[in-house]
Amino acid sequence: MSKIWILVSDAARARVFEIPSRGANMTEIACYIYPDSRSPEQHTGPGRLPRTQESANAARHAIEPHTSPHEKHLLQFAQTLSVALRRAKLEERYDRLVLIAPPRFLGVLRECLDPHTRECVLDEIDHDLIGLSPTELRARLPGKLSA
Repeated sequence: MSKIWILVSDAARARVFEIPSRGANMTEIACYIYPDSRSPEQHTGPGRLPRTQESANAARHAIEPHTSPHEKHLLQFAQTLSVALRRAKLEERYDRLVLIAPPRFLGVLRECLDPHTRECVLDEIDHDLIGLSPTELRARLPGKLSA
């Protein structure tokens, strides 16, 4: 069995576990925290929306952002995790990867992964399991990994 990493994440935290060989204990090797993803929106920018000048007259209109601050933070955290996973793969620290995250964040994370890292993904679990202990988490893994 090859060395497997398990990334368990939500929009604000991520934990990385390693299973070095079949039957070995699962060990937490890294933890990431992105506190901005849970901050209130008033702290992310000014209170007023940006304005645009009407070309035909002197009227000014507010411009709604295309992406909410929460979505931007989600994407930034997913990109941070993607870079860390790519670097670890290039350093040959893992062979296979399991991604565990709530469905919305899992989709964002999947899109941020480079093709080489994406090829290493053994399985994806679309549940929020960030709060589980290593023992509880191991029990939730597919049969081929939980043994």
